[in-house]
Amino acid sequence: MGRAVHRLSAKTLEKAIPPGYHCDGGGLYLQVSPTQSQSWIFRYKRQGRSREMGLGSARDVSLAQARAKASEARRQLTEGVDPLAVREGRRNEERLRKAGTIGFAECAKMHSQQHGQLVLPTSFLLAGLLLRPART
Repeated sequence: MGRAVHRLSAKTLEKAIPPGYHCDGGGLYLQVSPTQSQSWIFRYKRQGRSREMGLGSARDVSLAQARAKASEARRQLTEGVDPLAVREGRRNEERLRKAGTIGFAECAKMHSQQHGQLVLPTSFLLAGLLLRPART
């Protein structure tokens, strides 16, 4: 017999719950702090490492929504994709879009299309790191 899922109920969440992690099943946990703040956590292992992905405050995210988010994260894991990496990728894309900037690779591609072969000076900024040629 498999492990039980949906162990928590909306009625359970209305009561005072002791601090700690409370399992709903399928990697979904309700994390209760000593100050009684509650948040949803999806716990999983990927490449031998334990990971925790926050799904939101229990005040803002309902039990049903948390279950749906955990289900989506489990689906991504079965496809071989790290759900935290997907979320971070989305956040980075959104930051770039809001800033109205483009990444280095895209900039280099545009430059080479406009000016032919890409020629870089001896010291230049690449992905936030200043690279300089070795001194002889």
